Amino acid sequence: MRLPLPMMDPLAPTREEWSPLSAITCPGVLDMKWLPCAGADGCPILLVCSADGRLVAYALRGSPAGTDLALEVVASCQPSTDICLQLALFPADSPHTCVITHRDGTASILALRFFYIGPSRLDRAPEAASAEQPVLQAALLVAATWPVSEMEPWACAVVPDPHNADCPFVFTGADDCAWRQWSVAHLLGLPGSPWVPMEPFSAPGPQIDPIPLMFDRRTHQAGVTAILAHPTLPFVLTGSYDEILRVWDMSNLRFPVAEAPAAGGIWRLRWHADGEHVLVCAMHAGFTLISVSIDDSQEPTAETIDTFLGPHGADQLGYGADWLRLPACFSKGADALAALASFYDRTVSLASVRLGAVKP
Repeated sequence: MRLPLPMMDPLAPTREEWSPLSAITCPGVLDMKWLPCAGADGCPILLVCSADGRLVAYALRGSPAGTDLALEVVASCQPSTDICLQLALFPADSPHTCVITHRDGTASILALRFFYIGPSRLDRAPEAASAEQPVLQAALLVAATWPVSEMEPWACAVVPDPHNADCPFVFTGADDCAWRQWSVAHLLGLPGSPWVPMEPFSAPGPQIDPIPLMFDRRTHQAGVTAILAHPTLPFVLTGSYDEILRVWDMSNLRFPVAEAPAAGGIWRLRWHADGEHVLVCAMHAGFTLISVSIDDSQEPTAETIDTFLGPHGADQLGYGADWLRLPACFSKGADALAALASFYDRTVSLASVRLGAVKP
């Protein structure tokens, strides 16, 4: 289905059916993300948070032409038996590492590792050595698990440290109206020293009870549901059921530097590649487009540009969205494509957003 937002160019009114290229049966999916780089065998890797508490890694296999595509489980791990809520990826220098949160109030850092196994050379005959090849396998290993809230931690994010690129921060947000900042070096048992991204992890990881670097329960008036770092600058966004998007400066997290309304409550946030526009899943209000201006010479500003309730009105719930990552969509002033997913009516819409009309 192709549906225009109010700020978008009209699209053809014809209905187009989408058909899946591949489908699998699995427990309920709460979040999923593609890893920024392929696995050891060159296949794209999809990490999935499932309702049974597992983090599952799928490899996308198929022909180079894109036919016969299929998702194959290559690794899974269950740090908790409670529902896995959200997933955040670590920076590109540690492309196979992530953090997840669970409904029981815990979070875990995990790493996907690839290794070869095969019979020992001492156990096989010389004539068979050339015929036997090592087998590539993968495993999800838990680096650390720790309590982050006494209520559901809906949000998590990995944010680079502006002063130490080798050691990022983990942020979590929960239903207790609080968001917290955690030291990865401390979580991995490396206080005061740079985190080594490729350090081998043991499984299972230690259960620890660290103290957050920052704890704020006064700013948000409802549960914190979304946390997202700016793609290039030291700023962070937070979203909440209280219907306010907040912009934070990493140099001072005592109060937000800009705010914008997002009626309906915020569930997910997605930066456009230009770093100036944010697509908001605003639940009962559908989807909202917000312009965030960050300039070194002035204070950041945030402005709500438009809201799209959706084709089915109150029967839908804006629950998922992302920008279609095509190079043609990244040119400033050109149209950007966005996929919008709603809950109650189980609809996916493809929208064309006129970013140039928002900021000349």
